[in-house]
Amino acid sequence: MHSSDQLFDLIHSLKKEEKRHFRLYVKKYSKSSNYLVLFDAIAVLKEYDESYLKKQLTGMYFVHRLSVAKEYLYNLILRSLRDIEPAAPSELVLTLIKDISILLDRRLYIQAKKKIRKAKELAAAYDLFGEHYIILELEGYLPDVDRNELFKSLGKHLREVNEVFKLGTFAESLRLLYEEKGKMRTKDDSIVLKKKNPNNC
Repeated sequence: MHSSDQLFDLIHSLKKEEKRHFRLYVKKYSKSSNYLVLFDAIAVLKEYDESYLKKQLTGMYFVHRLSVAKEYLYNLILRSLRDIEPAAPSELVLTLIKDISILLDRRLYIQAKKKIRKAKELAAAYDLFGEHYIILELEGYLPDVDRNELFKSLGKHLREVNEVFKLGTFAESLRLLYEEKGKMRTKDDSIVLKKKNPNNC
């Protein structure tokens, strides 16, 4: 798929309120409204036709570098969507981890402790094992942390990660077996197959 088709598909996937938000976003953050002209020109197309689009945009300075303008518009739309989409739990936790690191570097331990508590709750709620381990390690930089409790938490967490890894490995083995052998036979299937073809079962 060409980048122009991707832009066309992205624009036509937008809901009415997303289009409205994008127009406001461009007016607020972009120095030029030319991207709105390109956006609107593509939005009215029923199917993507670059030669027709160029005719519609005759006189616009970016027509000679249309591929660059389309790439910029594509990324601008994605930024606009990120602005209105709620952040995923993993993004929130990573932001908290950055905040914790900054606060610890500045020795603002009380503030860091609050962020650590919030980050741990969020990581545990969404099974974010890698992020949870990083948070526990950062907690070790607090001067008043109970080291024994921290090491217990780290050990427990590593055991949980190991269990998840084992389950994942087992699930992958089953998937590969299924692909290689096909659907596994039950006892009843084997009896039916023996009756139909006793020499091959």
